[in-house]
Amino acid sequence: MQAAYFRELENGRFRCDLCCRHCVIAPGEVGFCGVRAVTDDGFITLAFDRIAAAGVDPIEKKPLFHANPGARIFSFAITGCNLACPWCQNHQMSQWPHNHRTPFLPGEKLTPADLVAQAVTSGCRWIAATYTEPTVFFEYALEVARRARAAGLKNAWVTNGTIEAAPLAELLPLLDAANVDLKCYGDRAAEKILGIRSAHVGETIRAMIAAGVSTEVTTCLVPGFNDAPDHLGKIVNFMASLGPAGIWHVSRYHPMYQWDAPPTELASLASAVAAGRAAGIPFIYVGNARIDGGENTACPGCDALLVSRSGYTIGACRVTPAGACPDCGARIPGVWG
Repeated sequence: MQAAYFRELENGRFRCDLCCRHCVIAPGEVGFCGVRAVTDDGFITLAFDRIAAAGVDPIEKKPLFHANPGARIFSFAITGCNLACPWCQNHQMSQWPHNHRTPFLPGEKLTPADLVAQAVTSGCRWIAATYTEPTVFFEYALEVARRARAAGLKNAWVTNGTIEAAPLAELLPLLDAANVDLKCYGDRAAEKILGIRSAHVGETIRAMIAAGVSTEVTTCLVPGFNDAPDHLGKIVNFMASLGPAGIWHVSRYHPMYQWDAPPTELASLASAVAAGRAAGIPFIYVGNARIDGGENTACPGCDALLVSRSGYTIGACRVTPAGACPDCGARIPGVWG
């Protein structure tokens, strides 16, 4: 299928303008993601109809804590990613094109209409492009979002935030919630490992919030990558700059793929949470580890317990459908109705 967002260059080459990498791709080659290619048919995407995973999840698994707590969400993914994080938890799917370099992607052939029909039949209120990076299968994810909205479903993306401004602007009117991975911020050594500018991810987060998308941010605290105090301080300062919209998940790393550092120490997670609270980030959650109260939502105005959680189990949700604390009236960002 013809891909979107590109510029044709000389000698049969194309520049991809979908993400901030802007790969220049020659005939017979693919971009860094392994999904966008130049063939005899021009600039194409290999990722339009090959679903690698689809099924029902708790919405908290994304993680989305400010989007209809306790709801079920229909999740889907196509293989591929425009990053190659050496600790990737879903590397079997995300790095498949990197590791195989074939002119096709694995998975079940499923049209966007059929996928949305499955989501509706499942009884879910939400649908999410997740597990890998939805930017690289943008054309498919966008069509799913259009059809899901028409079917009365809410749309979510779980993304690394590297999408460029023009495709993001096309997506935003269809998006209800997102979780964005803020893997690093303002640290050149970390950016070199990822091959991106972290400021671009920050711009994506701000654009989502400005468009009214309920936006949550996740930082997986990886030893030897982003856990140094000065680097963590830059991440905290960025999150604090989001003001009342700041929703930060601090997630525990476990050894995976090509990164063999020991798991993040609980003390490091606690220090990150303390730094975030001291900086005024209103909503902070701990993922992949049990820290007392680390999953609960408290009102930033009066400290009342609004949502109690244990894993994927919701004990209570007191946020009003209009998104307010029932005790003091403080606004709680998210999708509650």
